Amino acid sequence: AVVSTQSTGEGATPPPSLREFVTAVGRHQGKDVLDKNKVMIENERLIQLSQVQDSITWLVLYVSGFIDDLQNDKELTDQLPPKVMEDCRIRLGERMSELTSLTHDCMMVLYLEVRVHCYFHLLQVLRKQDYKPDTENSDPDTGVTLLNKFYYEMEEKIKDYLPATHTKFLFEGLGYVMSAIVIDNACNIKEINSAGIKKMSRNILA
Repeated sequence: AVVSTQSTGEGATPPPSLREFVTAVGRHQGKDVLDKNKVMIENERLIQLSQVQDSITWLVLYVSGFIDDLQNDKELTDQLPPKVMEDCRIRLGERMSELTSLTHDCMMVLYLEVRVHCYFHLLQVLRKQDYKPDTENSDPDTGVTLLNKFYYEMEEKIKDYLPATHTKFLFEGLGYVMSAIVIDNACNIKEINSAGIKKMSRNILA
């Protein structure tokens, strides 16, 4: 086929280097927390994007198979001039290449949004919470709870539309991103006592 099915199959999109996110954490250090309007808070919008990616991937595979059949149909190739067949193959191939690129863009947006949520919730936890409380509290901060809820619900829903390798691609390495955010922004915690240390430990273990 003009568009290889391998380019749109499972695990097709290569993950970017995690160093990009470490760099981004460093650049954001000292700045305000992320604006809520800059984050896709609703899971449904990300689920819809995964559905778009899944549908386009199916279309590319289907049309790629059609192009193969077209080239192998001797009866049809005998009836049409070679130039017509070649033009048809090239044009379909170009459209499929464009759609393949779009599926990769969809995956990259999902990949980035999953990590942006780390920034959105954890920066609030690190910069707006009191880590010198008068009493101990065994519950994790709200931001950590919301982040866990977001990842759990999204993974449960998105696996219905994306293959396992794509789901793994989206969520793999999140621990590394989270630890980088915590380490690089720990300087924003001005004061901390033993209760605050326990609270931080609870957040990490949550």
